[in-house]
Amino acid sequence: MKRPVFAATRESASPGEPPSKQSSASSSQTTATLQWPRSRGVGVILDWVPAHFPRDPHDLVYFDGTHLYEHADPRQREHPDWDTPIFNYGRHEVANVLLDSALFWLDRFHADSLRVVASRATG
Repeated sequence: MKRPVFAATRESASPGEPPSKQSSASSSQTTATLQWPRSRGVGVILDWVPAHFPRDPHDLVYFDGTHLYEHADPRQREHPDWDTPIFNYGRHEVANVLLDSALFWLDRFHADSLRVVASRATG
């Protein structure tokens, strides 16, 4: 029997509805959001974006003083549509961090599946 699928939304929740998704939700808020459908027998699929990574105070650009995760060649380093760094999939470090990331989301938040988003941008 197939289970229905839940997608968190940014709209505010009414009583009896799941908590709303917040762009900077804490771990406990994310857990609560994902446990609501699971407690009702609904499967949870998370969007996961391994194509590029954001520029923020915790970003991976020039992480160790080298281009460890992104391309060293400036022509390959940025995604032209999103102005974000692109992972260099030829590096073992990138494969390791992406695998760890996927496993973290599945393990920590007990998701049933990951949907790879922007997969066409991965090359």
